[in-house]
Amino acid sequence: MESVSGFVLSLFLGVIGNLIIGFNGNKMAWQSRKFKNLEEFVRVQEEWTRWGLIVFIIYFSLSVIASLVSFYLIYKLTGTADRLFPN
Repeated sequence: MESVSGFVLSLFLGVIGNLIIGFNGNKMAWQSRKFKNLEEFVRVQEEWTRWGLIVFIIYFSLSVIASLVSFYLIYKLTGTADRLFPN
C-alpha cells in the first residue's frame, strides 16, 4: 500500500511544480524565444494556456481517481477504515 500512497503523493507534488512553471511561463517564453511580434506571442501563449488547462484537468482527475482507488483498496484489504482515519 505504501507504493500506492507514494504514487498519489507524487501526483500532487507534480501539480505544485506545474503551477510554479505556469505562473512564470509567459516571462520565460518571452525571454527564451524570438517572436515576430506581440500578436504572435499572445497567440502562442493562448494555445499553451488552453493545452495546459486540459492537461491540468486530466492530471488532477487522475490524481483524485488514484486516491479513491487507494482508499478503496485499503478498506477492502483490511476490512476497516482504521488505516484511512487513525485515531
